[in-house]
Amino acid sequence: MAKLIETVDNAATAKEVRDFLKSEAIRILFISQFDVYQADPEQLNRVPMTGKSSTYDVVGYANSLIEALMSLDMLKRVLIWHKYILKETHGAISCDTHLSSRRSQEIMQEGLIEFAIAFRDTYDFTVTLQS
Repeated sequence: MAKLIETVDNAATAKEVRDFLKSEAIRILFISQFDVYQADPEQLNRVPMTGKSSTYDVVGYANSLIEALMSLDMLKRVLIWHKYILKETHGAISCDTHLSSRRSQEIMQEGLIEFAIAFRDTYDFTVTLQS
């Protein structure tokens, strides 16, 4: 009997994370009242729990998101923050970081995979290939 071996499809996993960051992450942060525009991506702080049961789950989810971002090295975190949370263009990011657009995209791609691993306990974005 053949045994199935699962390997992670990094490109598809990164796409899942990218889609989440583009559409859901900003909503989660806004609902939890995290000020994305005043935040310093080099040092993100957790959202304080207010005790209101209606926002408790969202705040917990936002804090999981922040913790996963904080697990990335600073350059990856800053690039991902500017691209997916602040919605900056690759050109603007390249200008700010003095990296080529291609190099910043490569670094972000690595960061997206690392984010998926760090966020796994909250939500598993991993896409696997079976062979």
